[in-house]
Order: sequence, then C-alpha cells, then structure tokens
Amino acid sequence: MTNASRSKRSPRFDWITNQKQFKVRLQLISKTDSLTAFLSDGYKVKNRTPQTDYQHLIKEGRGLEKVRLALLENSNVGLFWKNGQLEYLGANQRFLDYFGLKLKDILGQLGCPHPNNDHDDLQKMTLSVNDNHRTFHYYLSPIYDDNTICGLLGLIMDVTSQMDELNQLQIEAARDPLTTLKNRHSFNRDFGYLTQRDISVMMIDIDYFKTFNDKFGHLYGDAVLKKISEALLHVYGIGHCYRYGGDEFLVIEDFESKDRLRRNDQKVREYLKQVKILDLKFDIHISAGYVYGQAQTPDEVYEMIREADRMLYQSKDNGRNQISGGPSRYN
Repeated sequence: MTNASRSKRSPRFDWITNQKQFKVRLQLISKTDSLTAFLSDGYKVKNRTPQTDYQHLIKEGRGLEKVRLALLENSNVGLFWKNGQLEYLGANQRFLDYFGLKLKDILGQLGCPHPNNDHDDLQKMTLSVNDNHRTFHYYLSPIYDDNTICGLLGLIMDVTSQMDELNQLQIEAARDPLTTLKNRHSFNRDFGYLTQRDISVMMIDIDYFKTFNDKFGHLYGDAVLKKISEALLHVYGIGHCYRYGGDEFLVIEDFESKDRLRRNDQKVREYLKQVKILDLKFDIHISAGYVYGQAQTPDEVYEMIREADRMLYQSKDNGRNQISGGPSRYN
C-alpha cells in the first residue's frame, strides 16, 4: 500500500500461505485526508506442498539435486542459464513471472548480451512489463571450461520501487524543505548548464529579517520565507530560484536586458506589498544585487555569485529596499 500510494504504478507482490501462492496487484483509486481506497486483483500461481527440511537433507547428504532445484525455484530473484551459444537452457519461475513467459517460450532462444571475458557485469535496464515500465538490475556470470566460456548464469531483480524511492530522495535532497526552492545541493548539477551563455545572477536578502524574527517569532519568520519563495516562483519559475541559506535567495536566469531584469524585480516587490502573514498584514522589503555576463566554467559562475553578493551589500549600504548591479567582469 505504501508503494501504491507513492507511485502511479500498480505494485505487484506475492501472497503466500502454507497451502497456496498468489500473484497480487494493488492500485490506488481514491485518496482524501482521512481515507485511502485501493483496488486489488490477483490469481493463484500454484498449490504449495509442505516445505522440505532441506537442511536435514544436506546434513544427511541426500537429495542434493532436489535441494539445488528447490533453491532455484524458490529464490526471490529471477535466475536463468544459457549454453555457450547464449541459448536459454532454463529459468526459474520468478524470472518467467517478471515477463509473463512460459519456459517453452524461451528454451533455445537468444537474449542477454555476452559478458566481457575479464569481468562480470552488473547493469540496469528499463523494460515495459504488462504495460508498466519496470527497472531491473541484472548480473551476468560466465561459466568457464579450460578458460573458455561454455555457458552463462544470469540473475535479475526488479528494483522499480527502490529506484522510485531513490529518485524521490534525490529530488528531496535538492530541495529546501521549507520553501521547496532548489538548494545548494543543486548547484553542481545546474552550473554545467549555465556556462557559455548570457546569464544574470541575482542575490536577494530580506531587510531586517533577524529583527522581525526576534520580535514575532520563528513561526512568522518561516511564513515570510515561504511568501518570498512564492513571489520568486511566480515571477522567475522553479528552475531559476534557489534558497541560498538563511534569508538569502539566489536567482539565475538567461539575460536579455537590464530593463527586463529590473521589471521582474519590481514584480517581486509588488507581490510582497500588504502581504497577510498569519494574523498580520504588512509590506515585506528586500534588497538585491545582480551582475550579468557569460561564465565559461562553473568556477566563474560561483565568482558571478560572489559579485552579485557584493552588489547586494551595496544596496544595503545605500539604505536597503532597493536593487544594485551591473555587468560582471565576465561580460
């Protein structure tokens, strides 16, 4: 249910009892603040026979072939094996279930690429299974006979839910949790796209934010930070705005003209007039500094940020609630 709630896909899982084994699919169909509804369907795979005491058989030295087959069949990962010509010789049920196949469909067929002779190969692939995109990790291990590959053993695992969670964590790691703006973790990834093009870099600071925070408390302070973020997103869009730290914000976008840059700054200031914060209503004042130019490397983008920061302090020194700036040394 957790996976179904997080993803638009329909997670599949095994429902196993002592006598039966089912394949089940779960789909989220409705959600409110207090209620979540799911739709499930499935089918019986097989009747289960009482489990064999494999450990006892191994100790007694009996039924080793049965043990090997049972381990293959009951493994939670997909397994397949091939001959030296890379034709399928067999596969376990988990592998067949992943792709909706029967053993007769693959015997003698070709498939996965041949591994390099000098090492095994762990890879990731995305396939469409039952009209759903699934992500798999597969591991190919060559089988040697006198330094010659005579066969291939493959292992495949469905890691779709893990990859979805990883992607979500990466998104969360790149976002400031309070304002939802991108944070400093996004810098290294983004700055490669910002080089060798005309850009403007603007640093923004909330005027007398510490005094406001001390007077009204952090609850109001957080609400002000959110309101600033709303204004920046409204004017510049989510791809260009960062929370730089504390009450400082950064905006980087393609540069067209100083007039457009100052018009956008004025739009932000208009958005912040007579803002209602909880039970208060007041103007939020900001100071800003900007530079524009063309950085050739990510290091030069960082230097443009430092230049914009110096322009920001010029606005503060001149009385705050204003914007200062000009061309970068990389213009």
